[in-house]
Amino acid sequence: MKKVIIIGNSAAGFAAAKALRESSCDFEITVISKSNYPCYKKDLLIDYFAGSAKDNDIFLASDKFYQDNSIKLIKGMEVVRIDGRRQGVVLKDKNKISYDFLIIASGEKVRLPDIPGKTKEGVVTLNSLEDIKIITDKLLIATTVCVVGSGDLSMRLARALADKSKEVKVIGNNNNVEPLQDRIELINNAEVQEIIGESKEAQALKLNSGKAIGTDLVLFVGNYTPESDFLKDAGFQLENGYIITDENFCCLGKTNIFACGSIARKVGAVVSQKNWDEAANEGVLVGQNIINILKEQENSVCQKF
Repeated sequence: MKKVIIIGNSAAGFAAAKALRESSCDFEITVISKSNYPCYKKDLLIDYFAGSAKDNDIFLASDKFYQDNSIKLIKGMEVVRIDGRRQGVVLKDKNKISYDFLIIASGEKVRLPDIPGKTKEGVVTLNSLEDIKIITDKLLIATTVCVVGSGDLSMRLARALADKSKEVKVIGNNNNVEPLQDRIELINNAEVQEIIGESKEAQALKLNSGKAIGTDLVLFVGNYTPESDFLKDAGFQLENGYIITDENFCCLGKTNIFACGSIARKVGAVVSQKNWDEAANEGVLVGQNIINILKEQENSVCQKF
């Protein structure tokens, strides 16, 4: 039985696992996820926070789904290193799992700027359900919230916060945008230079203009970066942190390692943000490619006899 490890349990990783399990091939499938939840739609996080999306809208599977389909889901765990020579992945808890095929679908994360105070409590990136829980808990005592980011995501989050009776200041480049709610203030053409607080808690932001803004909570949205820190020194061809693959999503120079979804970029492809459906479709194609490889190997063996 061939062992397949999938790093990531969002659109691409989940779709790859399903495609492999639905095939006629016999696989031992292990999915490693940083999240403590089964697969959910990250593109609905703000809607879930706002209350317009419910559990049955955002979750694509339950723990029972993985059990019923013999997919081992390791939740709340990070991969810290890939040992390509020994065909294994090393986990944060020091355990090591071997593979015959590896699928990297670790996606992207919101990047915090390299500024003083970014590790203070009350500084949150909006990237997961765990982040939503932290934000919800902090809002029990917060009255003023700063949203740092530009574009649709920052404004959607600001409106959801205003609907929860919070004073919201949006810092970024949101020119020609109507805030729509009285509780929202747009601070355009500004950058955060420091997060200030005498204690461990964030208490204010210092902008590049020198102005300080008091706040109880700082939320960073957008400004994505690939989840590829664990690939350092593993011999992968990376471009700005993204894994470069061939047309079949095989990592360059690797015969049994594939990458798909937001973490992956094909050779020569125009760089663009992938939506949920595009990432999921790539996961399906990677699953099918692995299935085809095994079938070709089986046919080759049969022809020898």
